[in-house]
Amino acid sequence: MEQKGLKTPHGQRPCVIKCHPKRADILAVGFENGEVSFVNVSNLRTFSVAVSESSLKFAGKDVKSYDEDDQLVAVAGLSWDPHEDNLIVSLDDGNMAMITF
Repeated sequence: MEQKGLKTPHGQRPCVIKCHPKRADILAVGFENGEVSFVNVSNLRTFSVAVSESSLKFAGKDVKSYDEDDQLVAVAGLSWDPHEDNLIVSLDDGNMAMITF
């Protein structure tokens, strides 16, 4: 019997889960390792983005989000734009990113 469900990236635990404001079948899930997964709950398809590994623009400079021990930084918060398919991601180190879904 095949088991279906959300496969977490590298065994990481989810920190934040937010439903899309207009599409009830879409969830955004933020993980301890800085990844964000988009999940279609009707068919359990997922798409993941490693936000804390991506170069983030801050004051015109590229930065990476690692803590003092060179560990990836966890997702602290997720917020959908109510009028667009944009997701604002905040990380534990204070950096933010916007993902267009």
